[in-house]
Amino acid sequence: MDHPTFNDMYDEAARHSDYWAELAMLSFSEDVLEAMQAKSVTRAELARRLGTSPGHVTRLLSGSGNLTLATMTRMAFALGLELRTSLLPREAAQAAAVRQNASSDAAGAV
Repeated sequence: MDHPTFNDMYDEAARHSDYWAELAMLSFSEDVLEAMQAKSVTRAELARRLGTSPGHVTRLLSGSGNLTLATMTRMAFALGLELRTSLLPREAAQAAAVRQNASSDAAGAV
């Protein structure tokens, strides 16, 4: 019995919109964490700016919270940033995701 390869499983996942939704939320969370670090904003401070608890901020950034466009906009605003969205052909988005994963892997290896 042949077992699917990682690439086979990845290709199957990439055919579903849920995969792309999770990828977008993960990318947003990484951007927020980078902005927080660059601006020296703690989770507690971001929570204060949002009028919520640090635990709620942690849940949002870890993917276990309800990360809506409204919430994403409020988080960006609280960091002095603007949320922008864009539509790309899926092939371009997939290539960008591969590049982002490769650079994240390289940064983690340092």
